[in-house]
Amino acid sequence: MTVSRFIALAVAAILILAWASAGAAPKPGKLYRLARKYSHNDRYKIPDNPELETFKSCCREILAGAADDGYLVPQSLKDKFLALNFVVSSSRNPDKTPLIVIHEIPGKRFGGGIYFLAPSRNRERPVLLQTPHGRSDAFTGLLTMNAFTTGEYMGLFSSTMRRDAPSDAMDETMPVEVSSPTPETSGEDDADLTHQSSSYFQAFTEVMTEFYPGLMVVQIHGFVRNEDPERQYEMIVSAGLPPAEQPEKLRRLQHIFKTCLPDRRIAVFGQDTSVLGALTNVQADHIYNRSGGVFIHLELSDDYRKELMEKKDSADRFFKCLKALKVMYEHLEK
Repeated sequence: MTVSRFIALAVAAILILAWASAGAAPKPGKLYRLARKYSHNDRYKIPDNPELETFKSCCREILAGAADDGYLVPQSLKDKFLALNFVVSSSRNPDKTPLIVIHEIPGKRFGGGIYFLAPSRNRERPVLLQTPHGRSDAFTGLLTMNAFTTGEYMGLFSSTMRRDAPSDAMDETMPVEVSSPTPETSGEDDADLTHQSSSYFQAFTEVMTEFYPGLMVVQIHGFVRNEDPERQYEMIVSAGLPPAEQPEKLRRLQHIFKTCLPDRRIAVFGQDTSVLGALTNVQADHIYNRSGGVFIHLELSDDYRKELMEKKDSADRFFKCLKALKVMYEHLEK
């Protein structure tokens, strides 16, 4: 064991013991804020296949055990996660729902992400919230965290590193600020989890679809409104499929946002606009080709995100709309 790894494990152990001695599990919001702390030294580590397979095996074990109410993650499984530089913590939502949280060792960020699970929630048609660009699309991570703690969702998966972070595929001798790296050394898309199939984020998503074939994933993203007439909206909704390939249930799910928020400028991809359709999203591709689930992609404009953070009434309406989407999905005919 290297000195740096020993120190990282010691820090993790100290923090966990501190939380335990305080007599209460850390709140999900606090865990999320710690996971998102920015560092100029962030470098995305691309996991290799053995690491991904080990991680998926650990996730399967957690989901299998969590099928029983009152499940406690055994220390042996926590040690397996720790070998991958992940810590397993316990937490609770404001409604007292117990949560399992899998996150990077505090102070040791490598782009592994943070994963909140509430396995007691609807298991037939569960809803999983995701923010793959939670560190890049301003406020999307915090907004989704707030939605998770006020709703009845099975989980929240979020990135912990910027989508443009340098990766270990880059030339280690090349300064991070180099503006024109060569294609062989850039690694410029490696940390973009929506286009990176070799990621812990994608691996856990795949395991979720194994256990819950009816899973609906709702991803929240952000875009900047500009002079482009295709972007003159506050929200662009997509199902991650070309319109011609979408069954009726997907059209209904997308249109609920126009119904719930009639006073907002909302576009449905393929009908009102031809941009930001998530057609190359690797999570959407897996869900439609390897499971029977559904994928919903929400792009929120910069000014709308700012309003949602500053005005409680606007945020509450948005969260109610997300809940309406969830309820509609739960009651759709199979």
